[in-house]
Amino acid sequence: MLTITQGFKPEYVNRIHELENACFSRAYRWNKHDLIAALEDTASNVWVGVYDNQIVGYVLVELEDSGTTGHVVSLCVDPAYRQQGFGKLLMDEVETFLQKEGVKKVRLEVQVDNPAQVLYFKLGYRVTGIKHRYYSNGTSAISMVKVFKKR
Repeated sequence: MLTITQGFKPEYVNRIHELENACFSRAYRWNKHDLIAALEDTASNVWVGVYDNQIVGYVLVELEDSGTTGHVVSLCVDPAYRQQGFGKLLMDEVETFLQKEGVKKVRLEVQVDNPAQVLYFKLGYRVTGIKHRYYSNGTSAISMVKVFKKR
């Protein structure tokens, strides 16, 4: 069973950095310095998924627009643990938290060829545009948004 914990702990850095390297090519991943800065940023929240006593995935989210918009900056699941629903479980946990905090919508960017798009569509995210030359290697990203229904 996947256990999800919210909050940054310094001991997470090395494993999250390993996951970045395993999940993304150089053009798409964080370098360690920028990753630490993002994880320590007070506007950021991180959730880690632990399975068999090891971090197998994480989500990094920033709050924007005075806390009304969540921005999924990174979602990463160890390639050895994909297709088990861990990405969905992490996103469900994030969205539940954001809704309780009064966030109205969540946005993200995803590589144009990233199969995670399927997950995002299943979760209710919709395409809002293309960001041309978004990544450092000149490739584009798809912008997606999910607007939460009023409760």
